[in-house]
Amino acid sequence: MEATSRLVGAEHVAEKLDVSKPTAYRIIRSLNSELVAAGARVIPGRVNLDYLEATYFTQPSRGGVKRDGGVEVV
Repeated sequence: MEATSRLVGAEHVAEKLDVSKPTAYRIIRSLNSELVAAGARVIPGRVNLDYLEATYFTQPSRGGVKRDGGVEVV
């Protein structure tokens, strides 16, 4: 098993994005909905760290999340 988890919870999201814990749960639900629509499996209350960072911290000119009828992390 890896030393660090690729799935993070609301506490981590709240800290990274400087939002309240309830807002972090709303963000997780929204991101997980996008992932489910793309055919991924998710765990409620947790979100993939790579997807979170690609969605919130990637510069548009450098690629990132594409939303052309689906979700693709580049």
